[in-house]
Amino acid sequence: MKIHWTTGTYDYLKKLADRHREEKTVLMESAENALLLHETEGKSFFQYPRSYEVVASFNPFPDEGVVVMHHIYVQEESKPVLEYESLRLSAEMEGTQGLKAVRFLKPVKNEPYLFLSCWDRESSCERWEQSKTFSAWREKVKGMEKTGHFFPKSDYKAVYYIVKEEERARE
Repeated sequence: MKIHWTTGTYDYLKKLADRHREEKTVLMESAENALLLHETEGKSFFQYPRSYEVVASFNPFPDEGVVVMHHIYVQEESKPVLEYESLRLSAEMEGTQGLKAVRFLKPVKNEPYLFLSCWDRESSCERWEQSKTFSAWREKVKGMEKTGHFFPKSDYKAVYYIVKEEERARE
């Protein structure tokens, strides 16, 4: 399974998703932009996608929720360890209160790894991020990060919201 994604304005990505209704897509937005995920076995319909292989996954994306994307830049030799630790974390997360879906994604090209988790609300995610399990995973990941002068990018977290169209129309 692969996930491809692209960013743009909400209205443009909504039209793009509507043209590809037969595909599995998830449209979400943040304060800065919108993001459209395309989950498929095949190629993306995006012109310039960011493409990932799904390493770990459980539950389909819901119609609404909070998506937290941890972008993780790691050294080449640390990739197998990150994959192992993230698979373990994914398995441990199942059954967590408020958690709706998880995807751990390996980049096809020179992009960061992504750990996506979808929650019923931000407070559920915040509670999870304060847990000992998450803290231990973050400490391991920090030891694998690309840092220093030659690696100017560092890990970061982005938060997006999957909003039902009828709720968005009421705003």
